[in-house]
Amino acid sequence: MTRDDVLDQLIRHEGTGPIRNGRLMPYKDSKGILSIGYGRNLQANGVRPSEARLMLVNDYGEAVTLADGAFPWYSSLDPVRQAVVSELVFNMGLTTVLEFVNTLEAISRHEFQRAAMGLRRSKWYQDVKEIRGERLATLLESGQW
Repeated sequence: MTRDDVLDQLIRHEGTGPIRNGRLMPYKDSKGILSIGYGRNLQANGVRPSEARLMLVNDYGEAVTLADGAFPWYSSLDPVRQAVVSELVFNMGLTTVLEFVNTLEAISRHEFQRAAMGLRRSKWYQDVKEIRGERLATLLESGQW
């Protein structure tokens, strides 16, 4: 038996748990242990930093794609402001970001001070504390790293 044969067998034996929207979702195994994928025991093993980084890269890539698809003006922004918008989508999800109607309208008009003020006045700003919220508002205003 080759390594690939063993992996195929493990896949058959372990299964994946529930799949929703093409994604493997966490599940409790037969002993009630929180697992994901092909039997990854999250309680005992968690995820390695390299795996967490891969998830971050994938999730951020999806946020960029969502932002670019949702906002016709996204591609007209400089890279710093694109990063702010895509981080907001990453952090809150597109549905929640779409609720920032006035802020998004200000960004679309390149009225970045007004948009930054909208962020600063939001519940999100209070929730993420001053460090993240102020950093993103400042980046939005200045367009400078």
